Amino acid sequence: MPGCLTLGKTRDEVLFMACDALSLYLESLIERKLPLPLATDRPGTVVIKPRPGVAFALWLRAKRKESGMTLTDATDKLGVKYQVYQKLENPANPTLKTLKKRKRFSERSYSRCNNAAAASPSP
Repeated sequence: MPGCLTLGKTRDEVLFMACDALSLYLESLIERKLPLPLATDRPGTVVIKPRPGVAFALWLRAKRKESGMTLTDATDKLGVKYQVYQKLENPANPTLKTLKKRKRFSERSYSRCNNAAAASPSP
């Protein structure tokens, strides 16, 4: 992704930092209402996934758009207030309460950014 770079001393650290950089990059695009690039998978590359909160927000937004629903349509269908649903599609700094709501709205389980990240020190 243009302008999205990271470094690390070890492979594990690079993978952890890449997950963080990707997540922040995507959050920034969403916050500024810029178009989101499509994920690509090229032979010989490592696929980096964003943090679970970002991944869920992107997944939820994509599912809503695939079904042709507006934010208002989604709130009516789920029986929640507009602002509540809007927070679910906004990955930036979710509260614990919002994360619990995200979990409730999804049957999908998300793993940590990368199994190797668990062994890496926190930034």
